[in-house]
Amino acid sequence: MSRADVIAYLGPEGTFTHQVANILFPHHHSMPFSNIPDTIQAITSNEEISYAVVPIENGIEGTVHVTMDWLIHHVHVPIQGEFIFPIHHALLVHPSYSNLPLTSFTKVLSHPQALAQCRHFIRDHLSHAEMVYTESTAHAAMQIGQQPEEAWLAIGTADAARLNQLSVYKQGIEDYENNHTRFMVIGDRPVNWHATNQNEKLSMLLTLPADYPGALALILALFSRKNLNLCYIQSRPTKTGLGNYFFWIDCELPADATDWIQVITEIKDLQCDVRILGAYPSRIYDQLMKSGDGHLIMKPIS
Repeated sequence: MSRADVIAYLGPEGTFTHQVANILFPHHHSMPFSNIPDTIQAITSNEEISYAVVPIENGIEGTVHVTMDWLIHHVHVPIQGEFIFPIHHALLVHPSYSNLPLTSFTKVLSHPQALAQCRHFIRDHLSHAEMVYTESTAHAAMQIGQQPEEAWLAIGTADAARLNQLSVYKQGIEDYENNHTRFMVIGDRPVNWHATNQNEKLSMLLTLPADYPGALALILALFSRKNLNLCYIQSRPTKTGLGNYFFWIDCELPADATDWIQVITEIKDLQCDVRILGAYPSRIYDQLMKSGDGHLIMKPIS
């Protein structure tokens, strides 16, 4: 098996990340990893892995900090693509208990993000139950399947239910219908994105000079002056001392690269350190389905 044959994803099978990896790379082998650091690290430690697919932000709960911090501090591999995917949570149960009322269940298992995204449903219907954190939504489903003697519930995907011979007790228990997660494709090589009308984004990491008051305000003004649309800004600790931060900035890329190249030059003139994290295509799943272009989205450039 050669490099570019295998896609790393946050596993196990049945996670949302697994679904995204299959949509983006339907003709590639995929390999699950049990946590986000190992998924990203696989690009540099496993010669079979060409790309990793990981979540970086949820529209309800915000940034997935472990993804961001690992890309900042540990693995300097560029972002090659972004995919925005709708998140719909289901309540899963062992078939033996599918007819029980919700008051009969003593535990609800899932990933912390999934539990947080279903906070209202849990408060209204399962406030009596113990919340149990698992490494992923798929791990929660696996535990329910492996312990049929327990009247427990899992929050996960319909795929996870199918893989673990569980029943879907209730669909769509997320607090907000417009619940989406941004997934990043990380890898050393660019990809051809076989889809129309895609947006282009640029991600960069800025370190501000310690003795330059107002530097961040000046930087934001540079983007405004060039009519570059900022999509996202997030501060993360540099881990060098209290009060020291990186700034992760995403912006839309114009067709003419001159403007953003000039902005980066001017940012450096302000004595800021700039690290380009990637210039990449961005697509939204909902738009993809409307266009009928729902397969073979990404293909490595040889």
